[in-house]
Parts: sequence; structure tokens; C-alpha cells
Amino acid sequence: MDSQSQARLDEICSKEVAALTESDKDFLRARSSYLSDENRLRYAEVLGEDRPSAGTTEPQGGVNPDPNGQPAETPLEEMSKAELSAVAEGLGLEPAGTFESKASVIERINAAKASSQTS
Repeated sequence: MDSQSQARLDEICSKEVAALTESDKDFLRARSSYLSDENRLRYAEVLGEDRPSAGTTEPQGGVNPDPNGQPAETPLEEMSKAELSAVAEGLGLEPAGTFESKASVIERINAAKASSQTS
């Protein structure tokens, strides 16, 4: 990213969500790949992404830390559609379609997991 765009992105990221103009929001959406994980969470509503529920510390990737230091998978039902799509692709399935429901994606993932366990 050029220095002028980086300066604008830094300026926008110093603002509260409620203070963003439509132009700021458009700029954020267009350059969302440059945002840190923290800013992606902070501006999730603007970016059209699902935000984890308050009080959760769910990192990207759908894995919650376990108190014993072992990662535990996030239940599929609690994942965003984007996270489900990534899981589906990891299992060799087609990613979630634009008009496909989360329930349908979960069903496909569970079916793929079940068939891989019986093979």
C-alpha cells in the first residue's frame, strides 16, 4: 500500500466505529486485507463480518484455547459463515455459496467428517 493510503488507513483506525463516515467505511472495506486482527474485530460490523460474542476470546481460525494449553475446536454452530467456508475447503469441499445457509454448510461439513471417519 502506498504511504498516502497507509496514512489514511491509520487515521481511520484511530476513530471509533460511530465516528466513521461512509467514505471511511468504504475505504476500510476496500482495504480490509491490510487490517490487523484487532482492527478486523473492531470494525467487523462495518466490514460485514460476524463478530464473536462479548466475553469470548476466540482467535481467528475457529480454535479456542483450552485451560490445559490444548486447542479445542469451536463448535461449528458458533462459527461465522466465512469460518465455515474455510473449514469446508480444508475438508476438500466447495466453499459456502453466497446464498447457502450456515445450516447447510454445517451439514456438508458433518457429512464429510463422518465419511472420513468410516473410511
